[in-house]
Amino acid sequence: MNKNTTLNLTRASLLFLTLSGGLAQAEPILGAWTMEEFSILSKNGGEAPFCADGTGIIIYDASGTMSVSINCPAGAVSPEPADAYGRMLFYAGKFEKKDDSLLHAISNSSVRSLIGKTVLRKIDQLSEDQLILTGNFGFDGDTLRITWKKR
Repeated sequence: MNKNTTLNLTRASLLFLTLSGGLAQAEPILGAWTMEEFSILSKNGGEAPFCADGTGIIIYDASGTMSVSINCPAGAVSPEPADAYGRMLFYAGKFEKKDDSLLHAISNSSVRSLIGKTVLRKIDQLSEDQLILTGNFGFDGDTLRITWKKR
């Protein structure tokens, strides 16, 4: 089997999955997204950035695998939520789309307590070039909101 045959089989597999409904609902989410904004909304109504000038990428692939990496520069003037995570947050695992939400089943993470957990991310907006996810942040009742732009 040559490289072109393998590529054609991969495309045929994706087409089959899309037509058969295997990934039809998740298809717009597939690909790589760059973080534009990451905010923490406190249960008291306040809003703060996870960190100033943070960078991040989230990737969803057709196999149902996802990965997210977020880095924050060192030297923040005042305490930020990112400080509790060593100014970085990484995790990877499987994902599943359910209605207007994504389930991230975490198999590897920079935060050991997340390994083996499944987190829910609500899709607040999904277009061909923007994705906004919200979900629980920590255990204090705070909410995260992350805006991603398609790469």
